[in-house]
Amino acid sequence: MKMPQPIRQLFDLEKQEFRIVSLSAIYFFLLLCAYYVLRPIRETMGISRSADDLPYLFLGTMVTMLLLAPVIGGLVSKYKRSEFIPIVYRFIIICLLLFFTLLSVVSAENLFYVGVIFYVWLSVMNMLIISLFWGFMSDGISFKNSKRLFPSIAIGGTIGAIFGSTIAQQFIDLLGQTYLLLVSAILFEVAARVMKKIDQEFDSYPQTPARLGESLTKWKIDKNSASKLSQWTSGIRFAISSPYILGIAGYIFCYGITSTFLYFQQGQLVAAATESSTERTQIFANIDIWSNAATLALQLFISRQLLMKFGIGFILLGLPLLTLSGFVALSIAPTLAVLIIFQATRRSLNYGLFKPAREILFTILPQEQKYKAKSFVDTFVYRGGDAIGAITQKGLTAIQLGIGSIALLVVPIAAFWSLLAIYLGKQANRIAEHESHSNQFTGEEKVDE
Repeated sequence: MKMPQPIRQLFDLEKQEFRIVSLSAIYFFLLLCAYYVLRPIRETMGISRSADDLPYLFLGTMVTMLLLAPVIGGLVSKYKRSEFIPIVYRFIIICLLLFFTLLSVVSAENLFYVGVIFYVWLSVMNMLIISLFWGFMSDGISFKNSKRLFPSIAIGGTIGAIFGSTIAQQFIDLLGQTYLLLVSAILFEVAARVMKKIDQEFDSYPQTPARLGESLTKWKIDKNSASKLSQWTSGIRFAISSPYILGIAGYIFCYGITSTFLYFQQGQLVAAATESSTERTQIFANIDIWSNAATLALQLFISRQLLMKFGIGFILLGLPLLTLSGFVALSIAPTLAVLIIFQATRRSLNYGLFKPAREILFTILPQEQKYKAKSFVDTFVYRGGDAIGAITQKGLTAIQLGIGSIALLVVPIAAFWSLLAIYLGKQANRIAEHESHSNQFTGEEKVDE
C-alpha cells in the first residue's frame, strides 16, 4: 500500500506505518459506526417512560459489568488476541439478531422491558468493544509511537461515529429502529475481518512494544503464575497492586461520575422539550453528529501536535478543568442550548484529545495486564463511576436539589481528578524513560511471549 506524500506530511507517518494506521483507522471506523447507529436508539429507550428510570438503568449496567468481568478474564487467558476479539463481535451480532426478532414481534406493553435489556446490553458492549480496541492497539504500537499514531487512528473512529449518527438520523423514519440493528450487525462482522488482517500486520511490524522492550517488567508475571490466579479476580488484582494502574482507574472513575451527572441533565432536558420517540432519536443523533464533527477537526489539525508538544499530564489535566467550567455554566443557565454546547464540547475534546492521551498510558503495560486490568478499569470502574453518579443524582433529586448542587459536588471531584492527571503524566514518562535506559544498557531485545 503506497503512501501519498500529502498523507505522510499531514499525519507524520513513516513508510512502514501507513498500512497499519490505515487498517486500524478503518477498523475503528467500523466499530464506532456500528455503535453510533444504535446509540440514539438506546438513548430514546432509556427515557421512553421517564428520565427518572436512568439511575436504575445505570445500576443494572454496573451489576452486569461485574458479572461480565470473569468472562472477559477467561477469554483473555484461553484465547489468543486474534481469536477472542472476533468471538466478542460474533456474540454482539447474535444479540443484535435476537433484539431484531424481539422488537419485531413483542407487544407494545412489553416494549419497555425489551428497551431496558437493550439499554443495559449496549452500555456494556460499548465499554467492552472500545476497551478491547485500544488494548489491541497498545499491544501493537509502542509508547513512543503511540503519541504520534493514536490520534491518526482515532480519526477513523470519529468519521465512523459521524456516519453512524447520520445513518440513524436520516433513516430512522424510513427503516425504523428495528432494521438499524441489522445495519450495525453487518458492520461488526466486517470489523472482525479487518481486525484479523491487522493482527497479521502486527506480526511483521518491527515497532511493537514487545520488540522494543516497552513493558512494565516490574509487574510482569509468567504464564505458570498466571494460571494460578483466579481468572475472575486477575483484572482486579492487577489494578490494585499497581499505583500506576490504580491512578488510571481513579481518573476514569472521576470521568464516569461527572459524565453521569451531565447525562442525566441531558435526559431531563430532552424529555421535557420533546414528545415523540422519533424526535428524541433525531435530537440525540444531532448531538452526536456535531460532537464528532468537532472531534474530527481536532484530530486532523490539533491533537497530535498537542500530545507531542505538551505531554500526557498536561493534556489529561484539561478534562477536569473543562468539566468544572461546563457545570458552572450549566448551573447559571440550565437550558437545552447550553447543555448541547457543553456536551458537544466535552465529547469532542474527550474523543479528539483526552481519550487518546489516556490510551497512551496503557502502552507501557505487559500484554496480560493490558487486557485484564484495562478491561476491568474501562468497564467495571467506569460503570462504577456511573452507578455512584446515578445514586448521587437520585438522592439530589429526592431532596429537590438541582444543577447548582451538582456543580458544587464537581469542585472537589475536579480537584482530585486534576492531581491524578499530573501524577499519571509524570509516572508514564518516568517508566518509559526507565525502560528505554534499561534496554540501552543491556543491549538486548525483550519479547513478551
